[in-house]
Amino acid sequence: MKIGILTLHLPFNYGNALQQFSLFHYLVEQGYEAEMLSHWYAKDRQEISFWHQCLHGSFAQRVKFFVHCCTWSGVFAAFRREAKLLAWMDSNFTWSKETGYADHFPSESLSHDVVIVGSDQVWNPIHHTSKFFLLHTFPDSIRKIAYAASLGSDRFPEAETMFFGRALRRFEAISVREASAKKILEENFDVEATLVCDPTLLHSREEWIRLLGLRETNPTARRRGYMLYLVTPEAAAMWRSVRRLAKQLKAPLHVYCFVGTTALLNWRRHPVRQLVSTLAKRVLLFTAGVRLHFTATPTDFVQSVMDCEGLFTDSFHGM
Repeated sequence: MKIGILTLHLPFNYGNALQQFSLFHYLVEQGYEAEMLSHWYAKDRQEISFWHQCLHGSFAQRVKFFVHCCTWSGVFAAFRREAKLLAWMDSNFTWSKETGYADHFPSESLSHDVVIVGSDQVWNPIHHTSKFFLLHTFPDSIRKIAYAASLGSDRFPEAETMFFGRALRRFEAISVREASAKKILEENFDVEATLVCDPTLLHSREEWIRLLGLRETNPTARRRGYMLYLVTPEAAAMWRSVRRLAKQLKAPLHVYCFVGTTALLNWRRHPVRQLVSTLAKRVLLFTAGVRLHFTATPTDFVQSVMDCEGLFTDSFHGM
């Protein structure tokens, strides 16, 4: 049986990549022919216009742009992280020949028996592609299954209830990873859903070590300090709290953040002040024992979780 996996591809999110990795390899180990359906977001016009304005504006605008690249997150670091994560995904998955963009996929050319949607927040109503992941454009000849799908919200627009309900009833089986999502689907759309574990929990610790090729940590060996994993976009604004935590621990604190390319840029601030402020923050963080990791791969991330003495996180996948 040939199975296609269709989900969000976020080339800067460790949890998203590890969900895909775990579900893909679980199906392969069960004897199925699994493929990741290559579906990406097309560049938004507003984003293209923004970068074009930064790079093709006046000399002062260019200087301001490149100075802002030296922020706490680092635009270049974000680009590098995205490139490394995409390379990691290419080497760990089998991808479909067909490629779709935004809210379209050439489903008519697929030879798959089943398409599995999930997991992550594929049905989050704030995403303009949430309707696409209902597979309403896919032919009925392809069986449709949702595994550990998430709404990412406990509210849903009433105006779209009929459309969502009709599309969801075309699924052969639906499972979600949140009790709230199960309740919403049953009460709002009269669709029965099963509550299941997140794909990252489909494998044991030993299986993760084998699949990712991790090195087992010697319990008697010296640990590499503590780890902090944040998904909040306000991570840069929390640098004082991060520094205070590192000083209290009196041990290295390795920081991994979930950030978009421009999430931490303060474009209204004077570029020189921004640069001085950034350098000062980095020095203060470094002297307190904070080590920033912006370009680590998902494998590096999981290895750090294994090696650290303690973990601080606001993320489910940080667990």
